[in-house]
Amino acid sequence: MGVYHTNKQITTYRILDATILNADLATSNHEMTVVGAKTTVAISQSDVEIFEYTAHQAMTLVDVQVYCTATAATATVDVKEAGTTVLTAVATPVAGTVVKPAITDSAIASGAAVTVHVTTNGSGTITDLTVTLRFKYALIA
Repeated sequence: MGVYHTNKQITTYRILDATILNADLATSNHEMTVVGAKTTVAISQSDVEIFEYTAHQAMTLVDVQVYCTATAATATVDVKEAGTTVLTAVATPVAGTVVKPAITDSAIASGAAVTVHVTTNGSGTITDLTVTLRFKYALIA
């Protein structure tokens, strides 16, 4: 009977501990970073999708960073959720500099496609483009 009681206490303790752990996880925010890259973006591209990520749950987009090693003439980058921009204005890449465009719609729905699009004019190009998206989400208990 003593052994049974000891096992019961251990089992009860583990259940209690797991409940606390799940409650902590459910209320904390966690981050996830998604990086899309393209070696070369050619001239005369018009709102061409170069990267897509599908949100596995509802999230908040907290940061967008655009970087490239070289750019020529006119080139822009846009981030969209389900086909609609989430940025205040498209980002204009600057060679060797991280550009952080402002976000207007940070709420990303579960299952939504988050896409990166580029536009270049007749002589515009982008080399070694990297777009970093940082999300926050709450773990599901």
